[in-house]
Amino acid sequence: MLRARLASRRGEFSLAAEISAAPGTTLVLVGPNGSGKSTVLRMLAGLDRPDSGEVHLEGDTWGDTARGIWLPAEQRSVGWLPQDLALFPHLSALENAAFGLRARGEGSARSRAREALRSLGLERELARRPAALSGGERQRVALARALVAEPRLLLLDEPLSSIDPSARASLRGLLRNALATRGVTTVYVTHSPMEALSLGSRLAVMHEGTVVQEGMPGELLHRPRSEAAGAFIGTNFFRGTLESRDGTGLVAVRTAGGTLRAADPGLDGEVFVAIDPREIVISLDEPSGSARNVFRGRVVDLAPEPPRGERVRVALSTEPPLVAEVTRQALEALGITEGTEVYAAFKATALAAYQ
Repeated sequence: MLRARLASRRGEFSLAAEISAAPGTTLVLVGPNGSGKSTVLRMLAGLDRPDSGEVHLEGDTWGDTARGIWLPAEQRSVGWLPQDLALFPHLSALENAAFGLRARGEGSARSRAREALRSLGLERELARRPAALSGGERQRVALARALVAEPRLLLLDEPLSSIDPSARASLRGLLRNALATRGVTTVYVTHSPMEALSLGSRLAVMHEGTVVQEGMPGELLHRPRSEAAGAFIGTNFFRGTLESRDGTGLVAVRTAGGTLRAADPGLDGEVFVAIDPREIVISLDEPSGSARNVFRGRVVDLAPEPPRGERVRVALSTEPPLVAEVTRQALEALGITEGTEVYAAFKATALAAYQ
């Protein structure tokens, strides 16, 4: 079991984070830039020291500042893959992958590195130097170097961020297989919801130096509990208070921006509220259907969704502010552009209210 409690202050930034991961599982850290994800990795690796904190891995103490313990990186069994990869330009793929083992004086370094590279689909690139490799191939060399030493803890910092999108899916599959085969406890940092949901046993959402939500991928998808979690998965998220029931199975939820109507969850008091952007219908005329939530506002932003922009996220100045996701063809047919005044409507049953 990995357990870490880390606290540090650097200028205006404060870190106060607690994380845990079961043996052989992958904990994915997500959150906006500057939330402290990479700082946590560097402290787990022993590259940085917190002002106070502890790091324990499967019964061993790597750090406990209250007892004056903080093992340096070379005394921790860690595989480290930084964002810049840190490959040696004058060494071949095989020599790069074997470097850590050779530095430890292990005679089987080359054979073990060769096998790791082959498992990642690089059997034909063993003799090539980094400059002759694609971005995805360089990433796999760095991953092989991190894995080949058979670390007890693997730390991956945005490992697929520099990869061409067309190659990302296949490399994600290779990475998922490598982590499952090795069974190494892993902490993985990413900005990609697809990577997080595909690779994470558990997800931890960080915001301004703290973990604001941690749980299974499905829990984060269906029940975000913070603005940061809602923003990461791309859903509309609000904090609200249940105010009144109308006798038809609906309840009014007051939020800071306005009132929403939801199917009665049988709760009282404060709740979290989420609505999938695809559940929101946009129109130029006031809708006359069964939707119990109808809001009027202007389009303040249009953001095409990858890979081809066939769907567009539409940010609206409604009260509360909403983001809808519609097809590009629908927007063009309606002539909707930034500044257009529209109606946004959705059913009460599409709104999730939970505690």
